[in-house]
Amino acid sequence: MRETAKSAPGLVRIVVATLAATTLGGCDASSGLFSEAERRSIYSLSLYDSAETRIAPGAALEPGFRLVPEFSFISGAAEAVALELSIKDAGGAERPLARYATREALPARSGLASAEEAETSFREFQRSYSVAKLAGQLEAFAVPEDLEPGMYALAYRVLGREGAELKRGTLVFFVGSPGLAIESVSLYPPQPVPAQAVLLAATLGPTGDPWLRWSYEGRVVAEGYRSRGFDKAVWRAPLAVGVYTIRLELFPSDPALLGTAYAGPSPWRQELKAIVSGEAAADEFSDASEFVSHFAFDGDCAELGTRAIETEPVLEGRAVLDMYGRGFGYRLGAATTLRAPGALPPLSSGGALRPFSILWRLGDLRSAASGDLARFVDATGTSLFRVGLDDGRPFLVWGSGDDAVLSSAPVRVGGGGTNIALDLALGFEPSGEKTRVTWTLDGVAYEVQALPLKALGGVHSLVLGGPGSLEAIYDEFALRDDSRSGPPPLYRAARARAEGRNLVFASGFEPRTLPTGLVATGEVRYGGRRCVLAPGARLALASPVSLERGMAVELAFAEGGSPPLVEITTPEGDRLATVRGAGEIATADGLCLGFLKAERGVLAFSLRLAESSLEILPHQGLPGASLPMPRVMAVGLAIRPAEDDSLELRRFLVRRAPELVTATPRPSLARFP
Repeated sequence: MRETAKSAPGLVRIVVATLAATTLGGCDASSGLFSEAERRSIYSLSLYDSAETRIAPGAALEPGFRLVPEFSFISGAAEAVALELSIKDAGGAERPLARYATREALPARSGLASAEEAETSFREFQRSYSVAKLAGQLEAFAVPEDLEPGMYALAYRVLGREGAELKRGTLVFFVGSPGLAIESVSLYPPQPVPAQAVLLAATLGPTGDPWLRWSYEGRVVAEGYRSRGFDKAVWRAPLAVGVYTIRLELFPSDPALLGTAYAGPSPWRQELKAIVSGEAAADEFSDASEFVSHFAFDGDCAELGTRAIETEPVLEGRAVLDMYGRGFGYRLGAATTLRAPGALPPLSSGGALRPFSILWRLGDLRSAASGDLARFVDATGTSLFRVGLDDGRPFLVWGSGDDAVLSSAPVRVGGGGTNIALDLALGFEPSGEKTRVTWTLDGVAYEVQALPLKALGGVHSLVLGGPGSLEAIYDEFALRDDSRSGPPPLYRAARARAEGRNLVFASGFEPRTLPTGLVATGEVRYGGRRCVLAPGARLALASPVSLERGMAVELAFAEGGSPPLVEITTPEGDRLATVRGAGEIATADGLCLGFLKAERGVLAFSLRLAESSLEILPHQGLPGASLPMPRVMAVGLAIRPAEDDSLELRRFLVRRAPELVTATPRPSLARFP
């Protein structure tokens, strides 16, 4: 039966690849009659299988696979009389393997004083072959079967008469374990945008600790052992849109261990195409200009920010890249601590605390989890304040010892289960001797009782993870200075993630400027997570919204205050109907058409076209009213307070509602004649 270069399942595989490493000897080899390329190829050694198929670089061979050497040289070169083969492992140990020699080579082997020593050395090789002439195909030899998985070099020497070395070369091969395999390669997000951090992840065979090399377009991204977490790596997508090839290669061990840079391919490799296109969506972490301290966790634990970083963060333990349903980051917990000396909320020149926010993006949380999410400590390790979850409820411990004050959010994280993704923010707004505290979970703000103002000067550090902490995947963390522009636009960012392309407008009125997409008339004040309209003021969407895919509207306003009036208009501004905060739907002339169920502090309704009419309905349930609209395919929206009253808005959301278009039409409760 012929031996082949194919591998049977479960067997050790040997990979052979050629490295150029030659030295030439002899006067003929250095003759000016030969070009540089010819001098390099004066003596040539090739390997074949028994079917006379040349073993190409990167070939996979069975253990004990017999290799047939073929030796050739250029006419006129010094006569070669011996070829010696040996194996070197990564530790430098060398094992003689095979020797081919003519009779002329026996009496005088290079470096041996006598023919007796030459004969002794000759017998050290596992196989020795006497040949009439060192040329053409020679007797086959086998690579030993007892080599451990790893990288090896098959070193060879070509000797001339009197022991002169004519050429030296190296053939690199790998011995792999039975489980060495790439099962799959993936990237997240699957459709990256330019300059985005992309997680590359590999699923490998269940055994062994191979060396992984990630590259794209020939450039190495990352490489290292599986046990060190290199089954995942982060690639920064290029600025230019296009299709890029990502390659993963496996090696049984570090290719550099032999002391020779090995850049050849591995037979254990897989490629995928990354399509880079589009634009990155802005979120609460996009504007780095306001961050005092920012950890993006997109391939390292480096700290960026506006503060002067005198001491780099220190990582205690091993942080492993990990992925969750909405992103990726580093898993921190009791066994892994990240310390950032000097990282503290922003202070004025006089040492007073300025308005600031702490932001987290976390993954793989468990329902009813408990533990710290961040601690700020002084030089002695005493807590200045710490933030965490207690049975799923966010908490803040302000101070330590007898002076500690506890503040908790009024809601819990998640609705049960595991692998919960959370966007959490904690805002502080100093005022007099107190500081207002606001929790924000997934974009919704909850203001709680104010806390006494404390001094936070001195030597201090931020601590993430460590003993007593809550294990989670940290995707993003930031300390943000809110003194200039107000809190970050958390509500819009959360709704953009939830609604995607269906989002028309969203604002929690956190910044101190008019949100993009609105037009204001009259006296309107913004910022601090509220928008206050004085009597006679008005807020309107800057552009009409198409009704082709339906529309959902939601407003949150201060409980106990004046409810809003929402005007539905034609694209030209003519009023069609008004929805009052108490749930009443009226025509432009004030005629009552129907009612929606009213909720405390919230007005929510939907619009959809039905035949030649416009239906106004709750998000779930029967339509509350219907207006004839034979030619209008888009409407405008405007908000104003009731007569002689002011209005305090907390949130405003408009989104397309395609679920309304596919819904079965239902009869209206009221229809305008």
